[in-house]
Amino acid sequence: GENIVRLVLNDPRGRTLPAWTAGAHVDLIGGAYRRKYSLCGPSDDRSSLEVVILREASGRGGSRYFCDEVKVGDQIHLAGPKNLFRLDESAQHLVLIAGGIGITPILAMADRLKALGKSYELHYAARSKAHMALLARVQRDHGLHLHLHVGEEGQRTPLAAMLTPLKDGTQVYACGPARLIDALEGLAENWPEGTLHYEHFSAEGSALDPSKEHAFE
Repeated sequence: GENIVRLVLNDPRGRTLPAWTAGAHVDLIGGAYRRKYSLCGPSDDRSSLEVVILREASGRGGSRYFCDEVKVGDQIHLAGPKNLFRLDESAQHLVLIAGGIGITPILAMADRLKALGKSYELHYAARSKAHMALLARVQRDHGLHLHLHVGEEGQRTPLAAMLTPLKDGTQVYACGPARLIDALEGLAENWPEGTLHYEHFSAEGSALDPSKEHAFE
């Protein structure tokens, strides 16, 4: 994908890497940067871990470092895996929604649901196919469940139509930009509690806002 880099990570001594579950991430540590990236490779392959990174030209420098400076054979530090975005494998039906680089944890979830033989649908949105990470693999492995929403082709993501009415026993998982999550939170006001699960791929808004902070004991 455009401005997108995939890193395949192996232990330098050939040791087996930790097991991980769909939705998990690792911290990559290199140079002066430590950044979290979702795992999106085959979870049953304990010889490597895979992440996909969007190069943010106007970001704080972490993605530029890992995309531009890390070369084949380089050693970087890794912490994890850790999962704060766990998949409910008991759900009757799952709707997976990815916006842009948010496909990375969502693809791992789709892989897991396919392996389990679960009922699921995968919606992948971006402004163009050139900006869709891992598109060929998504189409190859999940074509029967896949719905693409490509902005430049006039395909807006019809969230309300997709999710209204929501079938009983359905769980919705999403990862993407704030506008996607905000729209889903609006729809979820009428859903049973605990139906919507999401993860932002941006760290925006994580800093303290002095105008809103207050003392506590």
